[in-house]
Amino acid sequence: MCDLTAGFTTVTGPAGEIEGIAGAWDQRIRPSYEGISDPEFRALGAYDAHYRDSHCPAVLVIRHDPLLGSLVADRVDSAIRRYRPDADVVTEPGYYLEPVGSTPAVPAVGGGIVTVSLANLNRLIVTAPAPAAPGGHSVAVIDTGDADASATVIDFTQSNDPQQVSPVDANGHGSAVAKMIRARNSAATIESLRVCTTGLAASVELFLALTFALWPKGRFDVVNVSMTTQLVGKCETQLGKTIAAIADWCKRHGGGLGPQLVTAVGNLPQKFGYPAAVEGAVIVEALDWSGSVASYNTAAPAGLATSRASGGENGPGQTLGTVTVSGTTTDLVGTSFAAALVSAELAR
Repeated sequence: MCDLTAGFTTVTGPAGEIEGIAGAWDQRIRPSYEGISDPEFRALGAYDAHYRDSHCPAVLVIRHDPLLGSLVADRVDSAIRRYRPDADVVTEPGYYLEPVGSTPAVPAVGGGIVTVSLANLNRLIVTAPAPAAPGGHSVAVIDTGDADASATVIDFTQSNDPQQVSPVDANGHGSAVAKMIRARNSAATIESLRVCTTGLAASVELFLALTFALWPKGRFDVVNVSMTTQLVGKCETQLGKTIAAIADWCKRHGGGLGPQLVTAVGNLPQKFGYPAAVEGAVIVEALDWSGSVASYNTAAPAGLATSRASGGENGPGQTLGTVTVSGTTTDLVGTSFAAALVSAELAR
């Protein structure tokens, strides 16, 4: 497992459980290490009454010296189990995720100028499962934002509570994913849940965005997450239990099946990780223009069912288009855009 130096730990569970743990923090749970912050309670009830349910997931964020890594998580979890042996919570060291095959992280003033140009739409191949709710057109795209002038963007990165903001995307990946969905299915209505500003998303932001999107009585039919815990150039991590638990809590307590979760399998050299590893997720591999599984796909575990769609190829005239952010242009090739095509099909 990676040496975790994000500088925070999360405790996630149904809001009623998390409130009880927060109340007992000083007397029963706080580790003895110096520099441990008071826990920050993160929940969605302040944004919308829809989430004011004791079963809806919430998060405690404990900030600490990055060098303490997973030691804080181990101590906190042990204290919680002594205090409440049956606590239905998951404690994990903080970590970061990145968009699958992300475009370069380009800092941009005010979000920068983002231009997405699509290509080869007449050559697309898409194989997707049947929609869970035919006629449902609402899609949540959890990503870097959306700079389209008509976009609805909910930002999870700027404050304790999510905020609706003007269209923004300093990376371009989320804008490209959203435009691909719109191009494939003009009836789709998209909300962009912004969890990272350039290239990395803190795990807590993803936890809140997933809760926002997956709580089943919500507004979404499809949730597209083309992100991975497996960061290029970093060591492999097995973290992801919280992501899986949020999906389970929302399914068990939210009053229904909930939206379909669509994830990209990943692009090499990324390894297979969460959220693609969530049970029941629609995992998407990319096809090349011959209709074969493209060579750049991350390998999914043996026996795991996947959907497939065109992801383009590297080379002149073979991509799915380009995205330009503040003067830097990147080709659109990869499993993120194949996942967008499957999300578009499921939103019919």
